[in-house]
Amino acid sequence: MKRKRITALMMATFMAASALSGCGQSEQTGTPQQEAETGTADTQETQMAGETSGEPVHLELYAISFGGNNDSLEKVNQAVNEYIEPLINADVKLNIVNFGSYAQQVNLMMSGDEQVDLMLSTGSLTSALAGQGALSGLDELLAQQGSDIVEIMGEDVLASCKYGGTTYAVPTNRDLARSVCYYYRDDINQELGLGLENAKTLDDIEQCFGIMHEKDPDMAGIAGNSTLGAVFQYWDWDPISNNYGVLLDLGSELKVENLFESAGYTELVERMHEWYQAGYIYQEITTSTVSNPDLFATGKMLGYFANGNPTMDNSQSQMLGGPIKHIELVEPYMSSTTVQTACWTIPHNSRHPEKAMELLNLMYTDSNLVNLLCYGIEGENYVVKDAEQGIIGYPEGQDAQNRTYDNTLGWTWGNMLIGYTWEGDDPDIHEQMTTFNNSARRSKALGFTFDPTNVQNETTACANVYAKYALGIESGSLDPAETLPKFQEELRAAGIDTIIAEKQRQLDEWAAANGIE
Repeated sequence: MKRKRITALMMATFMAASALSGCGQSEQTGTPQQEAETGTADTQETQMAGETSGEPVHLELYAISFGGNNDSLEKVNQAVNEYIEPLINADVKLNIVNFGSYAQQVNLMMSGDEQVDLMLSTGSLTSALAGQGALSGLDELLAQQGSDIVEIMGEDVLASCKYGGTTYAVPTNRDLARSVCYYYRDDINQELGLGLENAKTLDDIEQCFGIMHEKDPDMAGIAGNSTLGAVFQYWDWDPISNNYGVLLDLGSELKVENLFESAGYTELVERMHEWYQAGYIYQEITTSTVSNPDLFATGKMLGYFANGNPTMDNSQSQMLGGPIKHIELVEPYMSSTTVQTACWTIPHNSRHPEKAMELLNLMYTDSNLVNLLCYGIEGENYVVKDAEQGIIGYPEGQDAQNRTYDNTLGWTWGNMLIGYTWEGDDPDIHEQMTTFNNSARRSKALGFTFDPTNVQNETTACANVYAKYALGIESGSLDPAETLPKFQEELRAAGIDTIIAEKQRQLDEWAAANGIE
């Protein structure tokens, strides 16, 4: 189905942005489950009045944008309501919030009593909200109004969104697994005769960078200030919600270890420093605010690291304005963290949780609704290029620069694998994505979600230390021989060992309860 043109950089940015949320409602008492089940009399009365009157139930939905043009959003919203009202007797307001202010907006909504019936979230944000009692438990709702979702996603995947034994989120159906890839401009590769098409390892890529630098000293092998994220977030370890205690080798052993003192991390930062000194990495990488498309437009940026999936070559080629190919460096794998990248929640201040789940169920089962949400209105925002194969593209006169509806966010809208396929992707791309997910190596801890409540202060302190050092160390601009020991020492002082111990305790309890050794 449709190939969401989202970049792995966007994905990583969404995760980073959501991790900053501290979310309000600190005044709430009781467990998330108690808060989810109790509700208030006012809310219950509102639900009953709306759902028994025969009038369409009004829902408020919140999702994200990365700044794409949404001039057609109001028309799309109207079309969505015309479609869903006869099906579930409801209408919905699509509130699209720029990701840069999303966490702040969520904080404000959750700290008050603003109606929010469906809300896009991600792992760190979801766990914070669940811990504060800001989300509704979904198990009964899934059983009664969302049974199709359970069948589509599978119990093991849904288990990745359990907190304290209760399901608080539903992951979107997309690339649930991750691989780590190097993406490069093949036109530059061919022009300079670099031989990247034969590269398979970091050593191979380094050799190609050497040829690049000899032939064009101004060319950078790695562009942007966020393009190393995939390497350091998802190399061959399970981050378990955050990297302050990870399972190395994708959890082949359920032993939580300090990533930043591991041999693998040390080797990576040492290599990046060597590359930076050699001129292979963009020298302004720690200060640049220029986007990858703009950097690529200079003709002096060869590539970047990103999480991979079967659609990325095409989506990145269209976004960056040149033929993009990739080298897979880490085989696809699935963990609770990768599953949680984008998921839907029903906040505790939803006025109509049952109806919200009905709408969510449609977002996973109804291709017409999925296409509306992902691509907008036929004839205005897209046209059908091949009806038999379900391939669509831009109408005449539109392209990625002047489109009137942001079609890059299919990965956030429920089940994109039942929608159209964007031209340029393989006609069987949805089957490829399913195979990608099903064949991925699975972390031994898939289904485990870390609850940071007991180590919130330590997590915040470690995050501050990470922000102080990580970009410089991981970009190669700082010498790890001098800086890495300081980084490690300050993480220990901030309490990373306490976080690791708490993760290990929770993981051991989860493994024992699920019969995993």
